[in-house]
Amino acid sequence: MPDARPLRAIVCDFDRWHRQVVTQLLDEAGFEVVAEAEHAVDATNQVRALQATLVVITVDAMGLSGFDAVTHLREGDDPPEVLVVAGDDSGRAAAKAAGAFDLAVKDDPDVLGRQIDEVRELLLTGERRASGDRRSGEDRRQAQDWSKVTAERRSGDDRRGGLRREQDVTATARDIVARRSRPPTP
Repeated sequence: MPDARPLRAIVCDFDRWHRQVVTQLLDEAGFEVVAEAEHAVDATNQVRALQATLVVITVDAMGLSGFDAVTHLREGDDPPEVLVVAGDDSGRAAAKAAGAFDLAVKDDPDVLGRQIDEVRELLLTGERRASGDRRSGEDRRQAQDWSKVTAERRSGDDRRGGLRREQDVTATARDIVARRSRPPTP
């Protein structure tokens, strides 16, 4: 398996509110947002200096169009992945032709979140998986860090274990209440 690339991102959008939304999605996915930019030229200049591995940029970024910026961003050794954000998905083919990872619609943060997760998977494993494509069998066992899983389960941090423990506590409480409410047997 190739070495995992760091999860460092730059967000480029003239809309401050949208930059905040994207930054939150990136934070939730485990990315460190190293810069925000209003102008595409600023974003392209910051990529190499900040060693960003992902750039989320709007099509209508000021200074350069998002598609022109993608071409500049994807040049050189070890270029960052680029997610283009647009008002609609009509430019998806053009974005991919320019070298973008994919194109997301600005008003659909769920799709953008899924695409960010796909980029994260690519940066960590070197493999790109389609949405909904799950690992199974030997592939899953080889890629799983079992020491981390064991530690999460022991500490109660993993979601399923925490839910299971919560269900156990709830069931135990119900049993105690049921025993107390029964009349004593002679």
